[in-house]
Amino acid sequence: DLMKNFYTLTGIRIVLFDENYNEIFAYPKDCLPFCHMMRQSKEFYGLCRKSDKMSFETCRKTGTLTMYKCHAGLIEAASPIMHNNAIIGYIMFGQVSDSKDKDEFKASLSDLAAEYGFSDGTADALKKVKFKSKSQLVAASKILEACTSYILLKEIVKPSRIELFNSIDEYITEHLEEDISVSLLCKKFNISRTALYELYKQ
Repeated sequence: DLMKNFYTLTGIRIVLFDENYNEIFAYPKDCLPFCHMMRQSKEFYGLCRKSDKMSFETCRKTGTLTMYKCHAGLIEAASPIMHNNAIIGYIMFGQVSDSKDKDEFKASLSDLAAEYGFSDGTADALKKVKFKSKSQLVAASKILEACTSYILLKEIVKPSRIELFNSIDEYITEHLEEDISVSLLCKKFNISRTALYELYKQ
């Protein structure tokens, strides 16, 4: 309901991911027709995933919302969902543009589609591209941040602490003869030092 309401208010697609960057839920379910068409190319889809991953990694490092342009030039924003200083998921909106010259931006997307061998249906796909002003995007990003708090408040997403503990414990057991550091474990399991200590304290 929250994601549906976000879309009703902003007209922007919103997606929830787990801590391993796997999509859990999206509203609307289908992505922008242009993106759907372009993702038929494995190379293009790989760039999409890389762009998403980079945004999530930025979120992980900063602990805050990040807004950026994907490799196709569309604006997206991602925010981490934190619990006890550990990231347990991400929420993202995107596939919109803030370009003031709509025709010029659509022409650039059309050229990009042609580079990947897409020509049929491109015009129809581009009709669905949504344009928002910078102030509308900033407002949407603020609502997105509020959504992360709501998700935790309602316990829509819960951290799988026992599962995480078991995974770390298993890794340590399997690598006892190696030099295992706290930093290595944090990097390996995408968890902060504080969250790791808290997990083992519990």
